[in-house]
Amino acid sequence: MRDYVYKESGLRLVFCVSDEGRVALTYFGPDSGAPENSENPFSEKEEGQGPGRSPVEIALSGSGFNGHHGMKRTDGVASAVLRFSRISDFRDDEGRRIELETESEDLLVRTVYLFVGSLPVVRTYNVVTAKKRVTLEYVSSLQIPELFSACEKSRYEEIRVMVPHNSWHGEAQWREYSLSDLGLTGCHDCTTLKRIYRFNTGSWSCKESLPTGFVFDENCVFNWQLEANGSWYAELGGGKNRVYLSLSGPTFAESGWQLTLNPGESFETVKAAVSFAHGLEGCVAAMTQYRRRNFAVYPADRDLPAQYNGYMHANWEHPKTERLLAQIDVTASLGLPYYVLDAGWFCKGEGNFWPFLGDWLHPEEPFTMPLKEIFDYARAKGLKCGLWIEIEDVGVSCPCFSELEPMLMRRNGVLVCDNQRCFLDFSLQKTREYMTGVMDFLIERYGVEYFKIDYNVDCPVGGNGNSESCGQGLLLHNRAYLAWVEEIRKRYPGLILEGCASGGLRLDYATLYAYALGNISDQIHYDRVPYIVSNAAAYLVPEHTGVWSYPRAGASPEEIRMNFVNTAFFRLQYSGPCDQMSEEQLDAVREGIAFYESLREFKRKATAFFPLGMCRFFDETVAFGYRAEGRAYLAVYNLGGEPKKDIPCPFRVREAKIAYPVSGGASCSVSDSGVTVRLTAEKDACILELSVE
Repeated sequence: MRDYVYKESGLRLVFCVSDEGRVALTYFGPDSGAPENSENPFSEKEEGQGPGRSPVEIALSGSGFNGHHGMKRTDGVASAVLRFSRISDFRDDEGRRIELETESEDLLVRTVYLFVGSLPVVRTYNVVTAKKRVTLEYVSSLQIPELFSACEKSRYEEIRVMVPHNSWHGEAQWREYSLSDLGLTGCHDCTTLKRIYRFNTGSWSCKESLPTGFVFDENCVFNWQLEANGSWYAELGGGKNRVYLSLSGPTFAESGWQLTLNPGESFETVKAAVSFAHGLEGCVAAMTQYRRRNFAVYPADRDLPAQYNGYMHANWEHPKTERLLAQIDVTASLGLPYYVLDAGWFCKGEGNFWPFLGDWLHPEEPFTMPLKEIFDYARAKGLKCGLWIEIEDVGVSCPCFSELEPMLMRRNGVLVCDNQRCFLDFSLQKTREYMTGVMDFLIERYGVEYFKIDYNVDCPVGGNGNSESCGQGLLLHNRAYLAWVEEIRKRYPGLILEGCASGGLRLDYATLYAYALGNISDQIHYDRVPYIVSNAAAYLVPEHTGVWSYPRAGASPEEIRMNFVNTAFFRLQYSGPCDQMSEEQLDAVREGIAFYESLREFKRKATAFFPLGMCRFFDETVAFGYRAEGRAYLAVYNLGGEPKKDIPCPFRVREAKIAYPVSGGASCSVSDSGVTVRLTAEKDACILELSVE
């Protein structure tokens, strides 16, 4: 028996290989938490029941999983027979790679662990190659057989999880539970059938939950994510005095995925990542820095430009010529570089356009002058112009439906349809070529330099017109779509692409990495946005996250201030009826924009902190902030409570001042535990600048 031990960036990864070649992942976590002596993972008492210690879990058609497991994904028959082949240890531009190769009569498996730079973060995935014809039904992206030990029954109370519930208008709503709160207890000495699991089926990857989570006890915090722009699966379970974590992309049971491989053919899982730290904010900081490394480069987005998009509380889906021209005038006067025209620019009438969506080559502009002339007017004022577009689905009454029909996704020979729309299949070359032609046409005709690419319908399960299973069909489409986005980015280096899906219903990092920025939410109430942006700071990278700011006509100074506090740390997507605002109101808008611009360089390096923890909708006090290089900014909201707020800070504050708004009447002082803030209204907000030690 031999141990293979790898230490990097304060982490330790340990494999044990038996004399017969069996492989056990005996430790994966902080180096400081590794046990001094480990038991033999292949001893007889480890046999027969409960989760094993394989570094990868695989299920094939006709085999499944061993043991008394219920729906748990542990002890796959195909993974249990894998034997050690070799292990590689090398460095490249991304960091240090440990690649474990195991094989059986049926499979060759390469399990990859990338230690990312000097961060306490590891990115993982598996590549499965067939030696015989096999059909895959489950392959893990990350398998940690012992996330925590659970020798004492009290551990199921002490080990806790944080779950990010997600919904339209209600993104990133974290809730904390103990394992026993969710039904996982030490009720059996060896195993339990209970699993704590979350999954997504369909193309809205985040319609109910973000593909991430925290698991922690009093000593260590683990933060994981799955980088999957479609179906995914995450499972926590227990047995044999330990708690395990299993992450994967689409599965047979949850998302109708299976894939047959002939000898020599391979399948690569979606990628996962995990960070380890002694506190939640340490994990958030590490994962934020890891995520920053992976975003596609958009040269035109280098300066993090703000924009005006008149959708919210102004144009909605029915833009009018006179208002657009007036909004362009205001946008230019405010010094915003981009003017983006949202939905409704391509169709006439006041009705529901969704069933007719998709004829981008023959838009029926609803304006009294050509859209190109409207954009020329904007460009003459120094603005760059952008358009909203939705390109992955087609309305059932689209005028060119018959032309597009051969490019659409099918299930059992029938078009996949939901909410009066069918779905383009980007795994088909003709689909990609057609949509490239659409982008070429729009850029040439209108001079577009920014696209807001939206996605307002979920493709459930997927289609099998181009694959053997619906789950694999959706995976092929999803991967091909992102590859197509990359092709467009390279084809037009001066273009900026924004991702949106009814706000934040596709906030997975496979998607986000492909765009310059992603929109966080469609929430239409400015005083509910704080509950979203403050919690999302634990997951999203601020300079790549678009947040609406939409002061309405007649807005009070407090409403304007809160709108700009909402977006200050992120990417400003200014909206609302700017053409109907007074000069006094527009001066307040200018102050908000100027403060936003002042944080441009700061936010590129900043990481979040949460002095009050995660908030819940309709809390009266919300506070969160960002810090970098001895500076910190703290947003504080009063949402119906007392105007005096005592905010503890996770660091020593030397000085504090109100950074925004300068003349709003708020005041602050340093206290023994943090800062005290006094706001002036029942609904108000401000941002403090802190000098910290």
